[in-house]
Amino acid sequence: MTEKQIQRDIAKTFKQFGCEVVSFSQPFAAKQTAGIADLRIYHRERKRSAWFEVKRPGGKQSPGQKVFQGLVESVGERYVLGGMPQCLELLREWGFKLGREAQRGT
Repeated sequence: MTEKQIQRDIAKTFKQFGCEVVSFSQPFAAKQTAGIADLRIYHRERKRSAWFEVKRPGGKQSPGQKVFQGLVESVGERYVLGGMPQCLELLREWGFKLGREAQRGT
């Protein structure tokens, strides 16, 4: 599965939980901040937001992505690096019940 496919699945999952998703990835060279994360996730009701850099298993951050992560974290914003497992972990952190958790009511 490509990072682009993973990104699509992640965006869809966040939207299913009422999140708004802003995509910064471009299929062409764009004049935007080097290393900017692929997605910015917002949940208005829960007043939550996060930057999300999508990576396939084993994928590595570029030097620019590491610099951007440092910037984000230096001002207390949430930065997530990874794929679907990290997406689901973030939703849990935001208080959503997923899968069996929702069925058990935990």
